[in-house]
Amino acid sequence: MLNKITLSLLTLLLMKTAYGFELTQITGVQTSISSATTTDTTKGRKHFEIAKRVVAPSEITGYIPFNKQVGILTFSVLVPQKSIITMKWDNENSLFSRIGKRVKFRRAGEYQTISFNATKLTSGYITLYNTNGKVLKKIHYTMKKQNAYSQNIRAYVRDSKSGNTATNLDNNSQLAGIGYSISQRVNIGDPRLSMGVSVSTDLNNTASRSITASFGYSW
Repeated sequence: MLNKITLSLLTLLLMKTAYGFELTQITGVQTSISSATTTDTTKGRKHFEIAKRVVAPSEITGYIPFNKQVGILTFSVLVPQKSIITMKWDNENSLFSRIGKRVKFRRAGEYQTISFNATKLTSGYITLYNTNGKVLKKIHYTMKKQNAYSQNIRAYVRDSKSGNTATNLDNNSQLAGIGYSISQRVNIGDPRLSMGVSVSTDLNNTASRSITASFGYSW
């Protein structure tokens, strides 16, 4: 019996030398063997600090484009330390992060853009935490729908002066005007309709005025 145990031990020792196995337990003639770990567990490990503050906006707004079902909400964050922050937000059933809830800043002072996909008109808060659970920033967000029409209003004042060398008389005019236009917002390649109106007058003679109406169609 002793010879069998000795032979088993010698066999196990030879197996350890040839294949890198180590003996972990011997009870009588029963032997348990496990593979030795040779990997350095510290190699390649990231050393992150605990974020003390972040630089981020307090208010952000996103839009769901006209004739679309999904919009994008985006903002940028700067963290002075090489660290990890965690995000939590309201309305997780309609606002979806493109990068998950954990953001790694692999360099001190790194500036990252964070984006969300939004499927509904909604508002709430996105809260940023450090790895200790401390609140670093609360960002109020609002998702809006892009209007079907784009509008433009403009105004101007023009002062002109011209001299008449024959009569030595000056011709002065001060013109003021205001204009408004509206155009249909369409997908790229679709026909576009636009309309506008403008009014101008001479400030030195308010009875003199002109009105211009415009109509446009592009395709």
